[in-house]
Amino acid sequence: MDIQDVLKLADRLVFNQTEKHLDDLQKTIIEGVCQGKKYADIAENIPCSEGYIRDKASDLWKILSNLSGEDINKSNFCSALERLQFSVYSKIGDYARVGINKINNKLNICSDRLPSSENETNGKNRNRSANKKSEYRVTTLPNKNIREAPELGKMYGRIKEISTLENWILQENSRLIGILGISGIGKTKLSRHLLEKIQDNFDYIIWKNLYHAPTLSTLVAQLVLSLSNQIYINFSLSETTEKNSLLDLELETLLSIFYEYLRNYRCLIILDNLQAILAENQFSGNYQNQFKNYSEFFQNIGELPHQSCLIFNSWESPLEIINLTDLKTPVRIMSLNGIGETAR
Repeated sequence: MDIQDVLKLADRLVFNQTEKHLDDLQKTIIEGVCQGKKYADIAENIPCSEGYIRDKASDLWKILSNLSGEDINKSNFCSALERLQFSVYSKIGDYARVGINKINNKLNICSDRLPSSENETNGKNRNRSANKKSEYRVTTLPNKNIREAPELGKMYGRIKEISTLENWILQENSRLIGILGISGIGKTKLSRHLLEKIQDNFDYIIWKNLYHAPTLSTLVAQLVLSLSNQIYINFSLSETTEKNSLLDLELETLLSIFYEYLRNYRCLIILDNLQAILAENQFSGNYQNQFKNYSEFFQNIGELPHQSCLIFNSWESPLEIINLTDLKTPVRIMSLNGIGETAR
């Protein structure tokens, strides 16, 4: 693993344990350790005391030790992380392994970068040109499936709304966000421009349009296929049954795999036109009978610990999501109004 892969994996592991991302000092310590530096050398470059760096590093090793079940320290950090990497990805399960492939007898995590020279080149170019707000910011090449998203187009106004959404997602780590408003007010366009602005902060970006009202089983199967790079993997599978195995799974199994991806990767999932599965001519926020299992799905997204974010656009919000916003959960709702003077 190169330094960026090490930082990214360590960040995911620490988040899974503490629900906090690595801070700049922790990233600096990891970089220094991977480069073979002593604590004194790391401290000198910041600058701060060697003892403070040693204590901060000790806290980090304890977190990773609790995850791995072995005593991780400065001397064995890199080798232990590689072992832990294999252990974490194995837990996703046999069906989720379609996102992990072996090339030249080396473990390759396809979900981070597809194993082609073109994507490796693109990744390097993106890393060079990425926004350098922080010297230690980890840049990634997001794996996008936004074929169902509209073209970017122009957007007028909505600067405040974009800023608020960006803060909810990147600073407050909100897991579930609803963008509500009447038809034509600009929910889809706002989400599309938000995606363009924050995409470099995610490993996966998926846009699904619920206009045709898919069942929850269909939706989750499609999401898992996108997350597991099924399009790429299909070329290396020989049996048709293997290619379609994910689609044959029970909903409970698909959901388990899906939630595992949300925990182990930073995913941005946008569901457009959620109102298609809600009931008409009834009290606001109720589902049509065949879509009632969506309620538990959204509750789990909002309540289970993970590092991803799901955004939905709708005329109205399901009732359970409104209830979640009343609790101390990372769930937010934004109600859009007209753009006022900007429209002129």
